[in-house]
Amino acid sequence: MRFRRRPMRQMLLVLPLLTGCATTAARAPAPTWSGPPAAIADVGGEPAFTASEPLQFLVDPYPQTGGPSWLGADVASSIRIDEKRYLWIFGDTLLGSVSDQCSDGALYCDRVVAPGTMIRNSLGVAERAPDGSFRRVVKYWPARGDAFPSGVPGEFLWPLAGARAGEVILIAANHQTPASGLAPVANSLVRIANPDDDPAAWTITRHTLPHFRPFDGPAPSLVWTMAIVPVGRHIFLFGELGSGTGAQTVLARIETGDATTPDWEPDPEYLMRDERGDLAWSRDFDVGRLHVVRGLPGTSETTVQYDPAVGWFSYQLPPLEYEIRMYTASDIEGPWRDRGVVYRLPAPWSTAQKDGCTPAGAACRAFVAYAVKSHPELAPEGGRALSYNVNLGSGSLRGAERAAERVPGFYVPRMIVGPGPASRR
Repeated sequence: MRFRRRPMRQMLLVLPLLTGCATTAARAPAPTWSGPPAAIADVGGEPAFTASEPLQFLVDPYPQTGGPSWLGADVASSIRIDEKRYLWIFGDTLLGSVSDQCSDGALYCDRVVAPGTMIRNSLGVAERAPDGSFRRVVKYWPARGDAFPSGVPGEFLWPLAGARAGEVILIAANHQTPASGLAPVANSLVRIANPDDDPAAWTITRHTLPHFRPFDGPAPSLVWTMAIVPVGRHIFLFGELGSGTGAQTVLARIETGDATTPDWEPDPEYLMRDERGDLAWSRDFDVGRLHVVRGLPGTSETTVQYDPAVGWFSYQLPPLEYEIRMYTASDIEGPWRDRGVVYRLPAPWSTAQKDGCTPAGAACRAFVAYAVKSHPELAPEGGRALSYNVNLGSGSLRGAERAAERVPGFYVPRMIVGPGPASRR
Protein backbone atom coordinates (compact mmCIF):
# COMPACT_ATOMS: atom_id res chain seq x y z
CA MET A 1 0.00 0.00 0.00
CA ARG A 2 1.20 3.49 -0.86
CA PHE A 3 0.89 6.67 1.13
CA ARG A 4 2.59 10.03 1.25
CA ARG A 5 3.26 12.51 3.99
CA ARG A 6 1.69 15.89 3.35
CA PRO A 7 3.11 19.23 4.53
CA MET A 8 1.27 20.44 7.61
CA ARG A 9 0.67 23.87 9.05
CA GLN A 10 -0.75 25.00 12.36
CA MET A 11 -4.56 25.00 12.18
CA LEU A 12 -7.06 26.56 14.57
CA LEU A 13 -10.67 25.72 15.30
CA VAL A 14 -13.21 26.02 18.04
CA LEU A 15 -14.80 22.62 18.65
CA PRO A 16 -18.38 22.82 17.35
CA LEU A 17 -21.37 22.07 19.51
CA LEU A 18 -21.00 18.50 20.68
CA THR A 19 -23.85 16.02 20.55
CA GLY A 20 -24.31 12.42 21.52
CA CYS A 21 -23.96 12.97 25.26
CA ALA A 22 -26.46 11.92 27.86
CA THR A 23 -28.31 14.82 29.45
CA THR A 24 -27.58 13.30 32.85
CA ALA A 25 -24.70 11.00 33.67
CA ALA A 26 -25.69 7.70 35.23
CA ARG A 27 -24.24 7.14 38.69
CA ALA A 28 -21.62 4.40 38.67
CA PRO A 29 -20.81 2.17 41.62
CA ALA A 30 -17.53 3.12 43.26
CA PRO A 31 -14.54 1.13 42.00
CA THR A 32 -13.84 -1.72 44.38
CA TRP A 33 -10.70 -3.72 45.00
CA SER A 34 -10.95 -7.48 45.21
CA GLY A 35 -7.66 -8.47 43.64
CA PRO A 36 -4.33 -9.75 44.94
CA PRO A 37 -1.94 -7.88 47.27
CA ALA A 38 -0.95 -4.38 46.22
CA ALA A 39 2.79 -4.92 45.84
CA ILE A 40 4.71 -7.52 43.86
CA ALA A 41 8.42 -8.00 43.38
CA ASP A 42 8.08 -10.30 40.37
CA VAL A 43 4.92 -11.28 38.57
CA GLY A 44 5.77 -14.96 38.16
CA GLY A 45 3.21 -17.74 38.60
CA GLU A 46 -0.38 -16.89 37.82
CA PRO A 47 -1.17 -13.47 36.29
CA ALA A 48 -2.17 -10.90 38.90
CA PHE A 49 -4.80 -8.79 37.08
CA THR A 50 -8.52 -9.60 36.88
CA ALA A 51 -11.47 -8.21 34.94
CA SER A 52 -13.40 -5.49 36.78
CA GLU A 53 -17.16 -5.28 36.29
CA PRO A 54 -17.52 -1.97 38.23
CA LEU A 55 -14.92 -0.31 36.01
CA GLN A 56 -16.34 -1.92 32.89
CA PHE A 57 -19.68 -0.30 33.67
CA LEU A 58 -18.05 3.13 33.54
CA VAL A 59 -16.97 2.73 29.90
CA ASP A 60 -19.66 0.47 28.41
CA PRO A 61 -22.21 1.71 25.84
CA TYR A 62 -25.51 3.11 27.08
CA PRO A 63 -28.68 4.10 25.18
CA GLN A 64 -28.88 7.71 24.07
CA THR A 65 -32.16 9.43 23.24
CA GLY A 66 -32.42 11.97 20.46
CA GLY A 67 -29.65 10.55 18.31
CA PRO A 68 -27.30 7.61 17.82
CA SER A 69 -25.56 5.94 20.75
CA TRP A 70 -21.84 5.30 21.17
CA LEU A 71 -21.41 1.53 20.66
CA GLY A 72 -17.65 1.05 20.91
CA ALA A 73 -14.24 2.43 20.00
CA ASP A 74 -10.55 1.76 20.55
CA VAL A 75 -7.62 3.75 22.04
CA ALA A 76 -9.33 4.69 25.37
CA SER A 77 -6.63 6.90 26.85
CA SER A 78 -7.70 8.95 29.87
CA ILE A 79 -6.18 12.36 30.66
CA ARG A 80 -6.55 14.35 33.84
CA ILE A 81 -8.31 17.68 33.38
CA ASP A 82 -8.55 18.32 37.12
CA GLU A 83 -9.24 16.27 40.24
CA LYS A 84 -12.91 15.88 39.34
CA ARG A 85 -12.82 15.49 35.54
CA TYR A 86 -10.91 13.23 33.16
CA LEU A 87 -10.89 13.40 29.37
CA TRP A 88 -11.12 10.08 27.51
CA ILE A 89 -10.02 9.94 23.86
CA PHE A 90 -11.19 7.25 21.45
CA GLY A 91 -10.26 6.23 17.91
CA ASP A 92 -12.58 4.79 15.23
CA THR A 93 -16.04 4.90 16.82
CA LEU A 94 -19.16 2.86 16.00
CA LEU A 95 -22.56 4.53 16.39
CA GLY A 96 -26.05 3.06 16.43
CA SER A 97 -28.55 1.78 19.00
CA VAL A 98 -28.16 -0.25 22.20
CA SER A 99 -30.31 -1.37 25.13
CA ASP A 100 -29.55 -1.56 28.85
CA GLN A 101 -32.69 -3.63 29.56
CA CYS A 102 -31.13 -7.07 29.20
CA SER A 103 -32.87 -10.27 30.26
CA ASP A 104 -29.60 -11.96 31.25
CA GLY A 105 -28.49 -9.13 33.54
CA ALA A 106 -25.79 -7.92 31.13
CA LEU A 107 -24.72 -4.28 31.30
CA TYR A 108 -25.92 -3.74 27.73
CA CYS A 109 -27.34 -5.78 24.83
CA ASP A 110 -28.88 -5.53 21.36
CA ARG A 111 -26.18 -3.39 19.79
CA VAL A 112 -27.12 -2.45 16.22
CA VAL A 113 -24.58 -0.46 14.19
CA ALA A 114 -26.06 2.18 11.93
CA PRO A 115 -24.41 1.66 8.51
CA GLY A 116 -22.16 4.47 7.36
CA THR A 117 -22.03 6.22 10.73
CA MET A 118 -18.52 5.30 11.91
CA ILE A 119 -16.52 8.37 12.90
CA ARG A 120 -12.73 8.48 13.19
CA ASN A 121 -12.53 9.68 16.78
CA SER A 122 -14.71 10.64 19.72
CA LEU A 123 -14.16 11.75 23.28
CA GLY A 124 -15.65 11.26 26.71
CA VAL A 125 -15.60 12.97 30.08
CA ALA A 126 -15.57 11.08 33.38
CA GLU A 127 -16.63 13.05 36.46
CA ARG A 128 -15.98 12.20 40.08
CA ALA A 129 -19.05 12.10 42.34
CA PRO A 130 -19.03 13.77 45.79
CA ASP A 131 -18.34 10.41 47.47
CA GLY A 132 -15.17 9.99 45.38
CA SER A 133 -16.52 7.38 42.97
CA PHE A 134 -16.71 8.02 39.22
CA ARG A 135 -19.83 8.45 37.17
CA ARG A 136 -20.02 6.81 33.76
CA VAL A 137 -17.88 8.19 30.97
CA VAL A 138 -20.19 10.52 29.01
CA LYS A 139 -19.38 10.23 25.29
CA TYR A 140 -19.27 13.22 22.93
CA TRP A 141 -18.85 13.87 19.23
CA PRO A 142 -19.80 16.82 16.99
CA ALA A 143 -22.95 16.60 14.92
CA ARG A 144 -20.80 16.79 11.79
CA GLY A 145 -18.46 13.94 12.69
CA ASP A 146 -15.04 13.63 14.32
CA ALA A 147 -14.33 15.21 17.70
CA PHE A 148 -10.79 16.02 16.49
CA PRO A 149 -10.82 16.93 12.76
CA SER A 150 -7.52 16.71 10.92
CA GLY A 151 -7.90 20.03 9.12
CA VAL A 152 -6.41 18.48 5.96
CA PRO A 153 -8.65 17.22 3.12
CA GLY A 154 -8.44 13.45 2.74
CA GLU A 155 -6.85 12.88 6.17
CA PHE A 156 -8.26 11.98 9.56
CA LEU A 157 -6.80 11.79 13.06
CA TRP A 158 -6.27 8.85 15.37
CA PRO A 159 -5.57 10.42 18.80
CA LEU A 160 -3.52 7.88 20.75
CA ALA A 161 -2.15 9.33 24.00
CA GLY A 162 -2.19 12.57 25.93
CA ALA A 163 -1.29 14.47 29.07
CA ARG A 164 -1.99 17.72 30.87
CA ALA A 165 0.90 20.16 30.37
CA GLY A 166 0.37 23.07 32.71
CA GLU A 167 -2.59 25.07 31.40
CA VAL A 168 -3.07 22.96 28.24
CA ILE A 169 -3.68 19.36 27.24
CA LEU A 170 -1.47 17.78 24.57
CA ILE A 171 -2.64 14.76 22.58
CA ALA A 172 -0.28 12.77 20.35
CA ALA A 173 -2.09 11.84 17.14
CA ASN A 174 -1.44 9.97 13.92
CA HIS A 175 -2.65 11.44 10.63
CA GLN A 176 -4.12 8.71 8.45
CA THR A 177 -5.75 8.41 5.03
CA PRO A 178 -8.16 5.76 3.74
CA ALA A 179 -5.41 4.55 1.42
CA SER A 180 -2.69 4.31 4.09
CA GLY A 181 -4.48 1.72 6.21
CA LEU A 182 -2.75 1.37 9.56
CA ALA A 183 0.28 3.37 8.41
CA PRO A 184 0.33 7.03 9.50
CA VAL A 185 1.22 9.79 7.05
CA ALA A 186 2.22 12.35 9.70
CA ASN A 187 2.33 12.93 13.47
CA SER A 188 1.07 15.94 15.37
CA LEU A 189 0.40 17.19 18.87
CA VAL A 190 -3.18 18.35 19.28
CA ARG A 191 -3.31 21.17 21.84
CA ILE A 192 -6.43 21.99 23.85
CA ALA A 193 -5.74 25.52 25.05
CA ASN A 194 -8.65 25.77 27.51
CA PRO A 195 -9.38 22.27 28.85
CA ASP A 196 -11.04 23.64 32.01
CA ASP A 197 -13.91 24.97 29.89
CA ASP A 198 -16.84 22.94 28.62
CA PRO A 199 -15.74 20.67 25.73
CA ALA A 200 -18.07 22.52 23.35
CA ALA A 201 -15.96 25.66 23.88
CA TRP A 202 -12.50 24.10 23.57
CA THR A 203 -9.99 25.85 21.34
CA ILE A 204 -7.89 23.24 19.55
CA THR A 205 -4.78 23.63 17.41
CA ARG A 206 -2.68 20.98 15.65
CA HIS A 207 1.11 21.17 15.60
CA THR A 208 3.32 19.02 13.40
CA LEU A 209 5.87 16.79 15.14
CA PRO A 210 9.16 16.90 13.22
CA HIS A 211 11.25 13.95 12.09
CA PHE A 212 8.36 11.59 11.43
CA ARG A 213 9.49 8.87 8.97
CA PRO A 214 6.80 7.02 6.94
CA PHE A 215 6.60 3.26 6.66
CA ASP A 216 7.15 3.34 2.89
CA GLY A 217 10.15 5.69 3.03
CA PRO A 218 13.80 4.99 3.82
CA ALA A 219 14.18 2.56 6.72
CA PRO A 220 13.69 2.76 9.60
CA SER A 221 10.25 4.29 10.00
CA LEU A 222 9.77 6.57 13.02
CA VAL A 223 6.49 7.43 14.75
CA TRP A 224 6.29 9.62 17.87
CA THR A 225 2.82 8.71 19.21
CA MET A 226 3.56 5.55 21.23
CA ALA A 227 3.07 7.25 24.65
CA ILE A 228 3.31 10.72 26.19
CA VAL A 229 4.35 11.21 29.83
CA PRO A 230 4.69 14.43 31.87
CA VAL A 231 7.47 14.42 34.48
CA GLY A 232 8.74 17.61 36.09
CA ARG A 233 9.28 20.35 33.54
CA HIS A 234 9.26 18.00 30.55
CA ILE A 235 6.76 16.05 28.47
CA PHE A 236 8.41 12.82 27.27
CA LEU A 237 7.43 11.36 23.90
CA PHE A 238 7.99 7.64 23.40
CA GLY A 239 8.64 6.84 19.75
CA GLU A 240 8.51 3.62 17.74
CA LEU A 241 11.59 3.10 15.54
CA GLY A 242 10.80 0.50 12.90
CA SER A 243 7.60 -1.54 12.98
CA GLY A 244 6.21 -4.96 13.78
CA THR A 245 7.92 -7.38 16.11
CA GLY A 246 11.31 -5.74 15.52
CA ALA A 247 10.22 -2.23 16.56
CA GLN A 248 12.35 -0.39 19.13
CA THR A 249 11.63 2.43 21.57
CA VAL A 250 13.29 5.86 21.26
CA LEU A 251 12.76 9.06 23.23
CA ALA A 252 12.12 12.77 22.73
CA ARG A 253 11.04 15.52 25.11
CA ILE A 254 9.59 19.01 25.05
CA GLU A 255 9.48 21.74 27.69
CA THR A 256 6.10 21.85 29.43
CA GLY A 257 6.14 25.63 29.72
CA ASP A 258 6.86 26.12 26.02
CA ALA A 259 3.65 24.36 25.01
CA THR A 260 1.52 27.06 26.63
CA THR A 261 2.83 29.95 24.51
CA PRO A 262 0.43 31.14 21.76
CA ASP A 263 2.88 30.77 18.85
CA TRP A 264 4.34 27.43 20.01
CA GLU A 265 5.51 24.78 17.58
CA PRO A 266 7.14 21.54 18.79
CA ASP A 267 10.94 21.62 18.78
CA PRO A 268 11.83 18.46 20.72
CA GLU A 269 15.11 17.34 22.14
CA TYR A 270 16.07 13.75 21.31
CA LEU A 271 17.98 11.30 23.46
CA MET A 272 21.02 10.39 21.36
CA ARG A 273 24.57 9.12 21.61
CA ASP A 274 27.18 11.79 21.12
CA GLU A 275 30.54 11.36 19.37
CA ARG A 276 32.01 9.70 22.48
CA GLY A 277 29.06 7.32 22.80
CA ASP A 278 27.63 9.14 25.82
CA LEU A 279 23.91 9.86 26.19
CA ALA A 280 22.83 13.45 25.63
CA TRP A 281 19.59 15.31 24.91
CA SER A 282 19.95 17.33 21.72
CA ARG A 283 17.84 19.14 19.11
CA ASP A 284 20.45 18.20 16.51
CA PHE A 285 18.46 15.22 15.19
CA ASP A 286 20.20 12.21 13.67
CA VAL A 287 18.16 9.04 13.31
CA GLY A 288 21.34 6.95 13.33
CA ARG A 289 22.34 8.25 16.76
CA LEU A 290 18.98 7.88 18.52
CA HIS A 291 19.32 5.99 21.77
CA VAL A 292 17.44 2.69 21.58
CA VAL A 293 15.84 2.00 24.95
CA ARG A 294 17.11 -1.43 25.92
CA GLY A 295 14.52 -3.86 27.25
CA LEU A 296 11.38 -1.91 26.25
CA PRO A 297 9.99 -3.12 22.90
CA GLY A 298 8.51 -0.60 20.48
CA THR A 299 4.79 -0.75 19.81
CA SER A 300 2.23 1.44 18.08
CA GLU A 301 0.58 2.34 21.40
CA THR A 302 1.09 1.47 25.02
CA THR A 303 1.06 3.05 28.45
CA VAL A 304 4.08 4.40 30.28
CA GLN A 305 4.04 5.98 33.75
CA TYR A 306 6.46 7.38 36.30
CA ASP A 307 6.04 7.08 40.07
CA PRO A 308 8.80 8.43 42.34
CA ALA A 309 8.34 5.48 44.70
CA VAL A 310 8.40 2.89 41.90
CA GLY A 311 10.31 4.39 38.99
CA TRP A 312 9.23 3.92 35.38
CA PHE A 313 6.81 1.19 34.36
CA SER A 314 4.92 0.16 31.25
CA TYR A 315 2.29 -2.38 30.24
CA GLN A 316 2.27 -3.81 26.72
CA LEU A 317 0.46 -6.32 24.55
CA PRO A 318 3.12 -7.67 22.17
CA PRO A 319 1.95 -7.88 18.53
CA LEU A 320 -0.27 -10.92 17.81
CA GLU A 321 -0.06 -12.10 21.42
CA TYR A 322 -2.74 -12.42 24.10
CA GLU A 323 -0.79 -11.67 27.26
CA ILE A 324 -0.19 -8.29 28.88
CA ARG A 325 3.36 -7.89 30.14
CA MET A 326 4.81 -5.40 32.60
CA TYR A 327 8.17 -3.65 32.17
CA THR A 328 9.98 -1.55 34.79
CA ALA A 329 13.07 0.67 34.92
CA SER A 330 14.83 2.94 37.38
CA ASP A 331 15.72 5.42 34.65
CA ILE A 332 13.82 6.34 31.50
CA GLU A 333 16.77 5.52 29.23
CA GLY A 334 16.88 1.96 30.55
CA PRO A 335 17.70 -0.75 30.86
CA TRP A 336 14.09 -1.86 31.27
CA ARG A 337 13.24 -5.22 32.78
CA ASP A 338 10.51 -7.56 31.52
CA ARG A 339 8.59 -8.48 34.68
CA GLY A 340 6.45 -11.12 33.04
CA VAL A 341 2.80 -11.68 32.30
CA VAL A 342 0.26 -9.83 34.47
CA TYR A 343 -2.88 -10.80 32.54
CA ARG A 344 -3.88 -13.46 30.02
CA LEU A 345 -6.75 -12.48 27.76
CA PRO A 346 -9.78 -14.74 28.25
CA ALA A 347 -12.03 -16.36 25.67
CA PRO A 348 -13.23 -15.51 23.13
CA TRP A 349 -10.49 -12.93 22.41
CA SER A 350 -7.62 -15.39 22.79
CA THR A 351 -9.32 -18.57 21.57
CA ALA A 352 -11.81 -17.88 18.77
CA GLN A 353 -10.59 -18.99 15.35
CA LYS A 354 -11.27 -17.37 12.00
CA ASP A 355 -13.69 -19.31 9.81
CA GLY A 356 -11.96 -21.90 7.65
CA CYS A 357 -8.60 -21.33 9.29
CA THR A 358 -6.35 -24.39 9.40
CA PRO A 359 -4.18 -25.27 11.12
CA ALA A 360 -5.25 -23.49 14.31
CA GLY A 361 -2.66 -21.08 15.68
CA ALA A 362 -1.90 -17.52 16.64
CA ALA A 363 -2.06 -16.39 13.02
CA CYS A 364 -5.55 -17.88 12.73
CA ARG A 365 -7.16 -16.14 15.70
CA ALA A 366 -10.40 -14.31 14.99
CA PHE A 367 -9.47 -11.37 17.23
CA VAL A 368 -6.43 -9.21 17.90
CA ALA A 369 -5.75 -7.26 21.08
CA TYR A 370 -3.71 -4.08 21.44
CA ALA A 371 -3.27 -0.68 23.11
CA VAL A 372 -2.96 -1.28 26.85
CA LYS A 373 -3.72 2.00 28.65
CA SER A 374 -3.40 2.86 32.33
CA HIS A 375 -6.08 4.81 34.20
CA PRO A 376 -4.63 5.95 37.55
CA GLU A 377 -7.81 7.78 38.49
CA LEU A 378 -9.76 4.49 38.51
CA ALA A 379 -7.11 2.39 40.24
CA PRO A 380 -7.73 0.92 43.70
CA GLU A 381 -5.39 1.98 46.46
CA GLY A 382 -1.96 0.50 45.82
CA GLY A 383 -3.06 -0.95 42.49
CA ARG A 384 -3.49 -0.23 38.79
CA ALA A 385 -6.43 -0.04 36.42
CA LEU A 386 -5.81 -0.89 32.76
CA SER A 387 -7.82 -1.13 29.58
CA TYR A 388 -7.07 -2.97 26.35
CA ASN A 389 -8.82 -3.13 22.98
CA VAL A 390 -10.07 -6.03 20.87
CA ASN A 391 -10.72 -5.98 17.13
CA LEU A 392 -10.92 -8.43 14.24
CA GLY A 393 -7.70 -10.07 13.18
CA SER A 394 -8.64 -9.26 9.59
CA GLY A 395 -11.75 -8.35 7.68
CA SER A 396 -13.89 -5.46 6.56
CA LEU A 397 -15.69 -2.68 8.38
CA ARG A 398 -18.94 -4.54 7.81
CA GLY A 399 -17.37 -7.60 9.43
CA ALA A 400 -16.47 -5.53 12.48
CA GLU A 401 -20.00 -4.12 12.61
CA ARG A 402 -21.44 -7.64 12.57
CA ALA A 403 -19.04 -8.72 15.31
CA ALA A 404 -20.16 -5.76 17.44
CA GLU A 405 -23.76 -6.85 17.02
CA ARG A 406 -23.11 -10.53 17.77
CA VAL A 407 -20.22 -10.66 20.26
CA PRO A 408 -20.73 -9.00 23.67
CA GLY A 409 -17.74 -6.85 24.61
CA PHE A 410 -16.28 -6.70 21.11
CA TYR A 411 -14.66 -3.32 20.33
CA VAL A 412 -15.45 -1.93 23.76
CA PRO A 413 -12.34 -1.21 25.89
CA ARG A 414 -11.92 -4.07 28.38
CA MET A 415 -11.21 -2.97 31.97
CA ILE A 416 -8.95 -4.89 34.37
CA VAL A 417 -7.41 -4.20 37.80
CA GLY A 418 -4.34 -5.53 39.54
CA PRO A 419 -1.46 -4.68 41.87
CA GLY A 420 1.04 -1.99 41.02
CA PRO A 421 4.80 -2.48 40.73
CA ALA A 422 6.62 -2.91 44.03
CA SER A 423 8.17 0.16 45.63
CA ARG A 424 11.88 0.46 44.94
CA ARG A 425 12.48 1.90 48.42
